[in-house]
Amino acid sequence: DDAINDLFTNSFVAKTGRRYITADVAFSNDKFVIMVWDGWTVIDCQVYDKADPAEVIKWIERAARDYSVPARNICYDASVAGYYLKSFLRTAVAFFGGASPMDEVHGRLKNLQTIVKRPQYENLRAQCFFILQQRLNDCAIFFEPKSIHLQETISQELMSIKEAAQRDVGKLKIIPKEEIRVILGHSPDFADALSMRAIFDLIPPARPARTIA
Repeated sequence: DDAINDLFTNSFVAKTGRRYITADVAFSNDKFVIMVWDGWTVIDCQVYDKADPAEVIKWIERAARDYSVPARNICYDASVAGYYLKSFLRTAVAFFGGASPMDEVHGRLKNLQTIVKRPQYENLRAQCFFILQQRLNDCAIFFEPKSIHLQETISQELMSIKEAAQRDVGKLKIIPKEEIRVILGHSPDFADALSMRAIFDLIPPARPARTIA
């Protein structure tokens, strides 16, 4: 797929200076993946074998410190880590793929944001993957680390994730993770970490602090 291959050469994607971390957490046989972002550019990708909870916390905090990423700009897969990480990263975003899709902001009207509910997604996981797909199609995302192994693995994972047959009218779905495991022989850890970046485009921006004269 050309859009996926372009992911690794879209060096023109502008960095914004606003940094994020997405973490696909694994405590079993899957890989623990940390991606560090500048805008929609992945500037670092750290991969670890299965780890205990204390190591997961240590590695996330170290990446956040090294790249000056505030906890509110960290998103982790809460289906594995659950509330354990939340107790340490209180302002981080706990990602539950099975949660309901979020509102999306489309356009502006007289400086007011027009918010449109997007109920056509089956869940938040599907919503984020479709946003990622649009970014790929628009050549608006760049994976900067130069690793042939990572590029091949990411390409395989993204190719394996297909739109599922629609059983409910109007619901956009993607193939279940269990089926992806069968296709790949492992969990789509890198694709999940990529897709979670979309959450920061869905969360309303924090209001600036008010100053007292």
